[in-house]
Amino acid sequence: MPKKLPKLKKEWFWPIGIFLLALLLRLFFIFIVTEPDNPGVGIFVDTYHRWQIAYLSREIGWPQEHRLWDLRGFEYLWGIVHPILLNILFSLTGRIDIWLARLLTALAGSGIAALFYLLGKRFFNFLTGLSAGLLAAFLPVLVMFDIVGLIEPLGVFFLLAAIWSWPKKPFLTGFFLAVAAASRIEAWILAVVILAGLLLFKRFLEKWVISFIGFLLPMMIYMKYLAAKTGSAIYPLKEYFFQITQGKWGGGCSGDLGECLINQQGLRFTYFLALPLGFLFSVFLFWGLPKLLKIEQKMISGPLFVFCLMLLLISQVFWQSQLSKLNQTTKTWRHIKQVGEKFWRVYPGKGRVLIPATTGDLTYSLVKYGGLEGKNIVGQGFDVFYYVGEEAGQDQISDWLKKEKIAWLIPGKNEYRRLIEKKPTWFSFVGDLNGYQLYQVHLP
Repeated sequence: MPKKLPKLKKEWFWPIGIFLLALLLRLFFIFIVTEPDNPGVGIFVDTYHRWQIAYLSREIGWPQEHRLWDLRGFEYLWGIVHPILLNILFSLTGRIDIWLARLLTALAGSGIAALFYLLGKRFFNFLTGLSAGLLAAFLPVLVMFDIVGLIEPLGVFFLLAAIWSWPKKPFLTGFFLAVAAASRIEAWILAVVILAGLLLFKRFLEKWVISFIGFLLPMMIYMKYLAAKTGSAIYPLKEYFFQITQGKWGGGCSGDLGECLINQQGLRFTYFLALPLGFLFSVFLFWGLPKLLKIEQKMISGPLFVFCLMLLLISQVFWQSQLSKLNQTTKTWRHIKQVGEKFWRVYPGKGRVLIPATTGDLTYSLVKYGGLEGKNIVGQGFDVFYYVGEEAGQDQISDWLKKEKIAWLIPGKNEYRRLIEKKPTWFSFVGDLNGYQLYQVHLP
């Protein structure tokens, strides 16, 4: 007879319940309310970009020298954890759909809600944890962030997991901090700050050393990998913050509140704001306020919890502005989807295709609906014009196209449109793909 599975301890019912409620809500929005393949084309472009990195790394990069890969060259700017986890989902499901990227952040966001409960209960009391967990599970801006597939919840989840692991499992604390740093650029700094903050617990000095080792070992491997591929062990940190100081990274939020919450950068700002404030609000309401009023917590816990639920209910009005704007992308998504469907009708399934590099949604459509394999994708981000410039000669262009075995072209850069005008015998027009022009390449 097989051994009976160990009974689940009662204290785990609440965090598991919060996790499942949060996940079910997110799955409802991903698969019922919105189009699973459209996390917000034209608005949440980063989701398609991160998918592109994961997919092309699997198809091209990792088989070639175990590296990441991207048509835009940003693959090492972002963390390595997301493409690894997304590729695991690719392998487990046998699919490459972008809703898997949305599912990944939905799982992370649901995990954050459960961890908020656990941390609130451990350091304060049950109602603090329950309130914090419910706010993280149901606040519209947090749910929205998870269902569109932006990757920040991964870093936050591992940071919280690190705090939860301390001090009973110090090695895991350090390890989770390292994974967080490899998940999101800002987590490099936050992980170091948390690790340094743990030094305040002087009676746990030996455990802090273990945590430091748990952090250092995976970070050394990651930094060695970065150094080998980019020439800098801190490439993401250096490049990202240098670009920010130069003003080269997207602006923030403008317009009314609804516009702010749906704008990609505005939603990011609101999410890093709403997440800690929701937790601190719960701490104040169920721990700080009773102490401030010098009243026993159980005497006012009922009314305070009802007040918290009412605020959560009122917050649901923000769904109207968020979903209305997101639903406006449906027409754009159908348009880009038809690009892949039209491509499928004329593409024989072989031959390398030179495509615009800055359109992850186009890449997704060509792969998912057009039958284009990753090994046959070449991006215009690092082409002959990138290396030589606009003054590239016709022989140089021809040699590069031959070297890359380009058989098809979807012009993105103006240089290619001018080239088609100058050398019409090199290209034959195949058809219009909903605004994208497809040419077959015939080099002499």
